[in-house]
Amino acid sequence: MPVDVLWTTIGFVVGVAATAFAFEVAIRRVRNDERASLTKDWDLVEFASDEPPGIVTTSLEDVNVPHGSRVLVAPGAKLPSSMEQDCEIRIHEEAKGNFVVGSGRAIFCTGPVKAGTLALETVHPSLVSRLDRSFQSLWVQGQPYKKQVEPDEIARNEGAHVEVTGRVTEVLSSGEKALLDIETPDGTSGQGRVSVPAKLPIEEGTTYRFDGNVVEEGGRRVLKAEEVEEKPRQAATV
Repeated sequence: MPVDVLWTTIGFVVGVAATAFAFEVAIRRVRNDERASLTKDWDLVEFASDEPPGIVTTSLEDVNVPHGSRVLVAPGAKLPSSMEQDCEIRIHEEAKGNFVVGSGRAIFCTGPVKAGTLALETVHPSLVSRLDRSFQSLWVQGQPYKKQVEPDEIARNEGAHVEVTGRVTEVLSSGEKALLDIETPDGTSGQGRVSVPAKLPIEEGTTYRFDGNVVEEGGRRVLKAEEVEEKPRQAATV
């Protein structure tokens, strides 16, 4: 398959402007090239033999992701908790497509990286190399992934890097740290616990944004906050 035709197909898959006609042409041409094929029967375990792959995706569903994979997603994306422990995840505003690259091969999905999604699978050296360079460039610019959770979800995310906004209902000082019980600002969900340095001026009834890792302390899973930001108080309504 000519490289320009393949890249037209790739442009369609990852969201770059391309016409449906060009994609149809690429489909007809790809069937005659042994280095590329259109299929719904792809499997990410094929990437695990050499080294974990690089993945750019808007959503990952119903697929077995090789342990240690590097996953790049857009800000605000949500991923399964198990993936957060098995993979290295970063966020980047330009992570808008759905493809996987590594071990000398690449897969371009026409939708989310989900079992059964139609995809272009290729081992074309030039294409794989160019895509890998694109992934590496985005990866080094990416920021650590933060899972957005509610206060009562903290305990279910041990080991994850999370961000939560909550109103402090109680402050319990314990040596050099303080344990905070928090709830959603509107009080509609259950509570969670956050650990912060005791020197921080935390006030009950005030809402904060907490950022950190979920760890076990004293037999209970808590968010060990690395960043704390007080949220502006909302003006009272009449």
